Amino acid sequence: MMNECDFCTDLRNIEPALYISCSSGDPEWLIEAKKKKQFIMPYRKNGEQYFVVVDKCPVCGHIFTKEDYDEYL
Repeated sequence: MMNECDFCTDLRNIEPALYISCSSGDPEWLIEAKKKKQFIMPYRKNGEQYFVVVDKCPVCGHIFTKEDYDEYL
């Protein structure tokens, strides 16, 4: 990844959809995110874990590309 932002290069904050799996089977949104080579940002709300597909880093504004995604393979 060409970007040097500490937030979006930390896999605890944003990671390729490929790195996420669900024990009960991947939901449709995750299957699509993997096909489209998208990035996922986890977050917590009221003690529950959620995931959101992100196109760019909310801190530095770096726009994620398929090339960025492929660097993690």
